[in-house]
Amino acid sequence: MAVPTTRRQFKDHVMRRLGYPALVIDVTDEQVEDRIDEAIYMYRTWHFDATERVLYSHQITETDKVNKYIPLPESIYGVSKVMGMHANDWGSFFSFRYQFMLNEVAFMSDFNLVPYFVALQHISELQNFFENKAFIEFNKHTDKLVINTNWAQISAGDYIVVDAHSYLDPVEMPDMRSDIWLQRYATALVKRQWGEHLTKFAGTAMLGGTTVRGPEMLSDANSELDKLDQELHDRYVMPPLDFMAM
Repeated sequence: MAVPTTRRQFKDHVMRRLGYPALVIDVTDEQVEDRIDEAIYMYRTWHFDATERVLYSHQITETDKVNKYIPLPESIYGVSKVMGMHANDWGSFFSFRYQFMLNEVAFMSDFNLVPYFVALQHISELQNFFENKAFIEFNKHTDKLVINTNWAQISAGDYIVVDAHSYLDPVEMPDMRSDIWLQRYATALVKRQWGEHLTKFAGTAMLGGTTVRGPEMLSDANSELDKLDQELHDRYVMPPLDFMAM
């Protein structure tokens, strides 16, 4: 079996699963495209293999300062935090880390790291207590990361890094189309569309004495979709972080 890597190949694969060209699939080309988009949307929304954590860098512009937000790519659907918004990130020449490495790195072989680790933890707590952190707002439907901070302290040309979660792009990651669950789900959606069409002609006599059995096909497709939905949530949905084994 050839693994589909393009949208055209994926579409042909779905149609062959339904019996084409041996059978006439009573679904328009546009409807097949819509059902494939629906399957990909479901896959990207819930399947853990369809997303990834990314560090997105952005150079601040004067427009960003006026708007008080930065535009994000459509593929990003969640933001955890923003880094690099302040100059006092404790990483300058006067920082504890810099001075420690400058003066003590030569003695690291026989240096007790426990006090150093404890000191870093203490500095982190002080930073969390005193630093005026920027509160962020983000909604994936607006693609705007609103940063509530003092933008006057930020200069155009500075860089920030956004710790975010992003959908995979099937164009850039064609291997997505080889996922068996996605193929089965797209096929079931097209089958349901086909069954909805045939239901309108239920009981119609055809050549040879057979009748159109649209309701049965529609019922089978809905049953398959229910099973695939359950499989998706039982096996492939990322569990809440509070319940993940660390």
